[in-house]
Amino acid sequence: MTNQPIWKLVASADDFALYIDTSDTYDPEVEMWECDENGHGYIYRFDIPQCRLFGDVLTVDPVDNTYGPLGTERRCQEWFSDDIGKVAESIGEPVEKLRASLCDPSPQVRMWSYLAIARYYGADNFDDPVKMDQEDWDRRECGTHHPLTREIAAALRVVDRRPPFPFHFGLDEDGDPIRNAHMWEDDSPLMLDVRLQVCGTTWSIHTGDSSYDQDHRGRWASTYIPFIGDPENGINFREVANYLLDNLK
Repeated sequence: MTNQPIWKLVASADDFALYIDTSDTYDPEVEMWECDENGHGYIYRFDIPQCRLFGDVLTVDPVDNTYGPLGTERRCQEWFSDDIGKVAESIGEPVEKLRASLCDPSPQVRMWSYLAIARYYGADNFDDPVKMDQEDWDRRECGTHHPLTREIAAALRVVDRRPPFPFHFGLDEDGDPIRNAHMWEDDSPLMLDVRLQVCGTTWSIHTGDSSYDQDHRGRWASTYIPFIGDPENGINFREVANYLLDNLK
């Protein structure tokens, strides 16, 4: 079974963040976000592995000084290796310094070079963009790094909203018990307690009685959603997600 990463935020600025996997399973990753000419925000996330240098060829494969990376000098080079001089020129740095920083064991040093490459060629060369809601963009501009609204909304949609027990509200005309599983006697909807927990760069949705929560780390927010009735019972899950994200404490 593959180990799952445990991401830790180690650096951030107005338009990027650096995460390292404290389990040492995955390479460090950079998250960067940008706004296009139409005002739409997009987020990218990609790994920043330590490169190795063979002559003037950058590769992430093991280097054999006799045969080159995996038996050939060119086949396994990084896609930006040949034109790395153009990136160096764009930021006013010697190409040797840029190559050296890509090979540095420190992710904080490599991060700046990978960001320069992403800004020169476009971050979509590393990752497919994910469009952000305005609320997601505003949170990142404020320096906070939460899960995206769409991720929380998707998790809320699959929450089990079935009532934990049937409700009997008298008898119908045939003498059978009336079971209305999503309304109280006064016709108000039954509500399910939902809670968002954000701990570092991980998050989870909790439901039901909060006294059963075993892990109390990180920041929390809570609200209520109706138990199941109609397919979505008129719930705007993005609004619920934004409420939870805006009220984390």
